[in-house]
This record gives sequence, structure tokens and C-alpha cells, in this order.
Amino acid sequence: GFTVFKDPLAPSSERYKAVFGANSPPEQRLVLWRQYQRINPRYRDTRMGPEHISCMYGAVSPDGLNWSLIREPLFIHMSDTDTNVYYDLTLRRYVMFTRLYWENRRLIARAESEDFRHWSHVEPLIWPDLNPPYSNDIYLNGYSTYPGLPYCHLMFPTVYQRYTQTSNIFLYSSIDAIRWNRVPGGPVIGHGQIGDFDSHFLGGVTKLVPFGADRVGLWYGGFSFPHKYPRWDHVLKAFRIAPAWWPKGRLCAVKADEEGEFYTFPI
Repeated sequence: GFTVFKDPLAPSSERYKAVFGANSPPEQRLVLWRQYQRINPRYRDTRMGPEHISCMYGAVSPDGLNWSLIREPLFIHMSDTDTNVYYDLTLRRYVMFTRLYWENRRLIARAESEDFRHWSHVEPLIWPDLNPPYSNDIYLNGYSTYPGLPYCHLMFPTVYQRYTQTSNIFLYSSIDAIRWNRVPGGPVIGHGQIGDFDSHFLGGVTKLVPFGADRVGLWYGGFSFPHKYPRWDHVLKAFRIAPAWWPKGRLCAVKADEEGEFYTFPI
């Protein structure tokens, strides 16, 4: 889960920052476990114990090529992939979207920091709702802004269907990156048909970028095998990456069945 971003306000020596999850060194586990016990239980991950402590670590770089590790963990948290971090110019905080595991369900969580070294507790953000199917998990966040519009916050979460071991990618939007709404209309990227490279599990969404002058798009990964299928060599080798794109300025549409109006971000 190694995530890199460019910090608009950092000194030149730390212009690029990275975040990744890792198991703590054995000699630090007992100290970290005692520290973890002082955290309110609602912020703890029940999968961790004195023999297994995972942390989020950071690194800094002047050029994105030569990196210096921040030795002390940013905070104790277990997340193996899809951690997105950026500096929010409105909040004047670093914001992190990461994975969380509550009551045996996967969901998206959020944390923030003033200095990148010290972080708040991880708070649940988007979780499975009460609409069927009830076996869904919110697997990955897929956070992005719209190209050229840094205040237009979007997510392309992977919704994992445990019962069928498949997944689809949906679209969420927010005006402040704190309160989120799912855009109605079903998946924006659905899994393919049997025989397609993405017939079962989708994930690994990148950020939106311009695709030429008249399109925007992202890259996503797809498997032709169910997610929890045995990870034999031929299964892992079946993984493919493909682009998904939309006309510029048109991720979705609004249809008013009655009288209505809506407002866009300034463009």
C-alpha cells in the first residue's frame, strides 16, 4: 500500500511524501501494544495483539526518487492497500483515507494531521448500508479529485459482494471530503461477463487524469476469477489493467422528474 503524493506547502526537502502500512519490528511490539491499550476501544482493530502490531509509516523526498524513512510510526493502524493522502488547502490539514475492519466488515475510514507526523484517530467514514445485498463490503476508497478542480472531491469505491465473490465500482461525491453521498444510478464500472478479463473482481482504481483533450479517465484492475479463489500462479497472472473513460465534464447526469435545479463547481 505504498502511496505517494506531492505536498504543495512542504519545504523542498519534503516536497514528496509517502505513506505505507507495515508490521512493526519485533522489538517494538510490546511498547506499541501498551500504547495501543490506552486508545479508546472504539478506535482499535481487534485483529491486532501483542504478537501482531501494524503501523502506518511515512517517508519524505525532495524529488520523488531519493527517500528518507520517518523512523517513528505515524500511528498504529492496519491497512494493507489503497491508502490515499493529500493536503487539504481548505482544512489546512493532511487527510488520509484508508481501510478499516469493524465487526468483520470492511469499510472506508478517515484521519487527519496538522504536521504529517502526528495523526488523529481513524474514524469510520463510509460503510455498508442497509440496502441489499447485505453481504457487501466497502473494500477500497479510490479517492480522487476531478482534473483541474481540486475542490471537487470524488471516490470510486470498490464494493465487494461476498456472496458471489465479485465486485463493482461506484461513484461517491463530497463538497468537503468529510460528508459523502453515493451518486445514484448503479455502478460506474461493472464487472464483465464470463470470459472477460474483469468478469469477477475489480479494484485498484487510480486517480482521474486527462485522457487527451476531450476525455477524463482512470485505470482499474480486473480478475477473471472470484476474489477468494486460491491464489495459484495462473490466477495471479490473470490480473489485467484497463482504462475507463468519460467525456470531459460528464461523469454523471441529473434528471429531474419534477421541478428542480442544481449547482456545479465553478469551471
